Amino acid sequence: MSHLDEFSDEELANLITPSSQSTTTTQIPSSAPIPTAGRSVFEDYKRALEVQAGEQAAKRASGTAEGQAEEGNKRQTYPWELWMNGEYHTIRYGEDFSRPRSQFQTMLHRRAEDRRMFVRTERIKGDPDALGFMFGNTREELNAAWEASAIPDADVNLD
Repeated sequence: MSHLDEFSDEELANLITPSSQSTTTTQIPSSAPIPTAGRSVFEDYKRALEVQAGEQAAKRASGTAEGQAEEGNKRQTYPWELWMNGEYHTIRYGEDFSRPRSQFQTMLHRRAEDRRMFVRTERIKGDPDALGFMFGNTREELNAAWEASAIPDADVNLD
């Protein structure tokens, strides 16, 4: 079942041919066939999307540079529930995250804000790709747990 099946014929028609009052347009992939009349317009569009998704999956599976670039565009998911358990975690660039460390640190802080939590981060001595961090529900709870953990290889507290 396609996500387009959730729309009425009128809503689908507005996706393809917006009303004169609308200022937005929807682009159909260049590989989409020229639509015919009625519901088949949307069937053609759905089919084009399926073909495009299949081609992208084949590129990723091919192992070529183009496929690797396609794979790199995929959104990475992280084990947030595990990481936000109040314990100290060490992660490494290239293994646990793919963004530059400073960007990932910013993402940790945003995630903490979204959950109304606090986070502390630090660089790890001798490992430029590592990042240590800990989440807490309150600043006091976080600071107490951070001090109690006494991480010996901490280099610089980034917070």
